[in-house]
Amino acid sequence: MDIKKTCATLAHPIGIDKFLHFSTWYSFVRGVVFFKRFCRSYRSVKTQSLISVDSYINAGNFIIRSVQSEVYRVEIDCLQQNEPVPKCIQIDKLNPFLYEQGILRVGGRIVNSNLNFKEKKPIIVRGRYHIAMLLVRHYHGKIRHHGRHFTDGAVRSAGFWIVGAKHLVSLFIHKCVIGRKLRGKTECQIVSDILEDRL
Repeated sequence: MDIKKTCATLAHPIGIDKFLHFSTWYSFVRGVVFFKRFCRSYRSVKTQSLISVDSYINAGNFIIRSVQSEVYRVEIDCLQQNEPVPKCIQIDKLNPFLYEQGILRVGGRIVNSNLNFKEKKPIIVRGRYHIAMLLVRHYHGKIRHHGRHFTDGAVRSAGFWIVGAKHLVSLFIHKCVIGRKLRGKTECQIVSDILEDRL
């Protein structure tokens, strides 16, 4: 298969450059949920029910699938045709595979562990894209702005494998204003001279 030709001819119609307008993961998912709800209401005049948790889950999967279809187009094509992922690809060592809804996940040897499925087979996210920064920001806030190890662990526990996560998390924590304030050093004031009477 001609990798260069595949990259040039296949592209996702949505365009992940539009995702740059969102500053948080929650607002991103919520925006997709309401957009889908608007599309359904436009097609039908039926009264819309309350938004369910499944709607948010499906919206998150839609975002991940859209990004992967544009970033990992070659890898997905290889897996769909039951061909091995080229070794020149960065994620070939992760033993990727396609799961439900066409989402690319990490393969591994911990299937028999007591972890849940999303931790055993996390979703692959490329660290150089805006969505990876949104995920890091989201879970860094959830753990109350702790350090890199806690943030990285929170992202992994949520079922995401960010390629180049250590560098991305360290870069984000360095720029996090709230985190820098919490980890900042206390001021040390110079003590004044001792009074003459005490000497």
